[in-house]
Amino acid sequence: GNIVTYEDLGRISRKINDLIYNMGCALHNGFIMQNPINAKNHDKTCEYCDYTDVCMNRREIELSQAQDYSFDEVLSKLKEDEDAKVD
Repeated sequence: GNIVTYEDLGRISRKINDLIYNMGCALHNGFIMQNPINAKNHDKTCEYCDYTDVCMNRREIELSQAQDYSFDEVLSKLKEDEDAKVD
């Protein structure tokens, strides 16, 4: 597989922590998005969702389009995001 440096591993960890924190805050405030991911290997997302009763499984659901980044592009994007926070 792909090997990352400790610095990159830290970036990945911080990004995941930020995502989880933001998702938790949104859920706590009652903000639940109705936009499952649209990407390869994610074509049956709604079939396995625990919240179909809440969203009523509408047919007009707006899908989030996943970006297809290479491994190096992901690490570069994480560094850019982190550098932008420091500025």
